[in-house]
Amino acid sequence: MNSEIARPRRADAKAKVLFVLLAVMTGVVGGLVAYIAATRASGQAEPIVWAAATFAGTTTLALLLGEKTGLIE
Repeated sequence: MNSEIARPRRADAKAKVLFVLLAVMTGVVGGLVAYIAATRASGQAEPIVWAAATFAGTTTLALLLGEKTGLIE
């Protein structure tokens, strides 16, 4: 039994592009959910701010997690 922890493989260009697209799609879904929730909770201009902030935060978080885990560099 090997006691070493398995290291993730380096991704090629195609995998990096797919990971970035996955991060953007995650941001879009998060932004849409935030927009719908904010529409129910508040007035007119706030839902757009909620959606934009959630999109930026979710996409950035997904990209940072990908870099930290070694999936993209």
